[in-house]
Amino acid sequence: MRLLPQHTQLGKLELIEVYEYYDTPCLFSCRNVSGQIFIAILFEQEKRVEKWLYASMSQRRFENIRAGLIDIRNAFLNSEDGFVYQVIINPDDNPDRVEIIWCENLIDDWLPMPNEFIEFGNEPLPILEVKDAPRTAMQIQREVLNLTFQFPTPNPTEAPVAFLGRILESVQSVFNALGQAIESTPTPTGIIPRSITEKTQLTVLGTYAGSFGIELATLPEKIENNNTNYLVNSVISEFFELVNMSINPEDNAYILRQKLWTLKTRVASGYRDFLVNLYKSETNLRFNWGSPNQEHRDLIELHLSSIKKTLEIINMAEDEIVKESEIVGKLIGLNIRTKRYEILSIEDNKKYSGRIIDEAISRVETATLSEVYFSTIREVKEISPTLPEGKLKYQLIALRPHM
Repeated sequence: MRLLPQHTQLGKLELIEVYEYYDTPCLFSCRNVSGQIFIAILFEQEKRVEKWLYASMSQRRFENIRAGLIDIRNAFLNSEDGFVYQVIINPDDNPDRVEIIWCENLIDDWLPMPNEFIEFGNEPLPILEVKDAPRTAMQIQREVLNLTFQFPTPNPTEAPVAFLGRILESVQSVFNALGQAIESTPTPTGIIPRSITEKTQLTVLGTYAGSFGIELATLPEKIENNNTNYLVNSVISEFFELVNMSINPEDNAYILRQKLWTLKTRVASGYRDFLVNLYKSETNLRFNWGSPNQEHRDLIELHLSSIKKTLEIINMAEDEIVKESEIVGKLIGLNIRTKRYEILSIEDNKKYSGRIIDEAISRVETATLSEVYFSTIREVKEISPTLPEGKLKYQLIALRPHM
């Protein structure tokens, strides 16, 4: 017995997915050559004659049914067209038959119970063509970057508005910062020259399903530039190099941090913000880069676990000892539990505060507030890719009474 009807007004059908199977498929989706989508359910079978209900639907409704947002019963009872097809598949060479049944005339026993759902989670729709960045790049002769997200939401083909704003802004910020790092002397703050941002500016071509995707492209190039945006090509290459290092961050920890130090603070901070936005939204991400230069293309998948580990590596700071000095000062703050201190210098009225090193705790815990002490202070610089000049910290390493 064939599964799909032949030579009917439904057209030439092809199977999309099977959702329930009992000896044979009994609930599935299909579409015809013209793109019309159907959900089909077997409601009667006798003497090798099968009777099915077919509900035609838009792609958006199919996405919602498949994501478990609309139950199967409702898919038929409330068909968008107000009717469904009864499909009778006959054995052997007997012609199949299709009849229209208005939704209000459907018999209750033909349909599933209420609150029975199809649940495919975050698996992408197989019938949807995911945008191919290299193909689009060749068509429009511009650099194209496709970002495909997988959200832990009831419908993975939709995206939170606030997230989209943040992620687009952070991608553009990284591109601008990379452009400055490549073309001129990078600065940690201030306005990036327009001569750079005009070249690194991205535009949204559109969105696409198959999870949720955003199609980005560079601006069209002027004729006098020979249709080649050398800067943005270098920017995308650097961006993909950072993302590649983030796939296995533990193996690439040292070179990732060295890379960010080389590119300077603004790039490191921007890339961190980009990853933070992904991590907060709990989404995996697939990057697809296409270029008119067919040698420049890439496809990368970045998973949530790698994003988390990369953030830990970027945020990791190292202490570089600058100097140690002894001061005479009044102890004005002390917390042994948090290992924090605060001392006011008698000589210049400068206030020192920070962490008490573990080795000094036993000598400091008996100290008295408002008393004057000889204090040995270690000045260290916290070094991180996201700190422009490093951050000075003052560790208390010794404390003894002032006689």
